Amino acid sequence: MEYDSPVVITQPGIYTASLYSGNRIAGKVSQKFHFNKATGKKLVLAEHPSKSYPGDGAFTLVNGIQNEMGLARSKEFLGFSGTDMDVTIDLGKDQAVAAIVLHTLHLPASWIYLPREIEISCMPYIDTTVITRHAPIETFTFKVSDEKNIQEIVLPKQMNCRYIRVVAKNTGIIPSGNPGSGEKAWLFIDEIEVK
Repeated sequence: MEYDSPVVITQPGIYTASLYSGNRIAGKVSQKFHFNKATGKKLVLAEHPSKSYPGDGAFTLVNGIQNEMGLARSKEFLGFSGTDMDVTIDLGKDQAVAAIVLHTLHLPASWIYLPREIEISCMPYIDTTVITRHAPIETFTFKVSDEKNIQEIVLPKQMNCRYIRVVAKNTGIIPSGNPGSGEKAWLFIDEIEVK
């Protein structure tokens, strides 16, 4: 297909675009897309990420692109310096939610730490005109105890909800004996999956 308008991605997979010079390929680029219940959905961040690591804005969290190259592709992360990531995702309609997967980065040598804990809330309704968050139906809190970049949180029970609020708590101040000790820790978030 010749590119003459935006391509709508409707299925997961690897998509490749090639640049031709005459009949020869002069270059190509490929991108892998993953789909889940949050992909492409509307969302609201309570606080903007650092101007140093803005990604592609809040949509970075639900764009279906999962970072596979760490800091080499840092533009795929939202970076929070000393602050939490607090996002509310509108699933568009009530959906069954059994797990949340948070794609993060753990690189203490670069002052980047995993969240110390993650809160997941199911919310029945949000007044978007004034961003009123009504009391959640239920909130679950999980301590992050391993050093994996992908945090899969299986909920104790399946929830049915339209809005999912995910709060990843920043480590805060880097402990002594570590690179950057006494400074604010970075929290890098790439993608949020809702299963």
